[in-house]
Amino acid sequence: RPLDAPALAALCDVFYPRVFLRRGQLAAAGTVSLTIYFHADSDEIASQKDDFVLASGRSNRFSRGYYDQSAHLWGRDGTLLASTHQLVYFKH
Repeated sequence: RPLDAPALAALCDVFYPRVFLRRGQLAAAGTVSLTIYFHADSDEIASQKDDFVLASGRSNRFSRGYYDQSAHLWGRDGTLLASTHQLVYFKH
């Protein structure tokens, strides 16, 4: 389906828990907070149509059963569509 704001918001939460990468195995994890910043306006989002987006995510710190994750979503044309920051609890 063509990209719209609700779909872009959903894509901001598409990343699998970074603790899986860190540990190399599954672990219980849950979002504590998720903040989404939309950088593109409705016309820029609509111009993406049903094309692919590039999603990149990175964790900054794992400590005391929590980690944070920052991510960016880019259109094929290089437009920064959204950025997000998430705090996640994980069972250790």
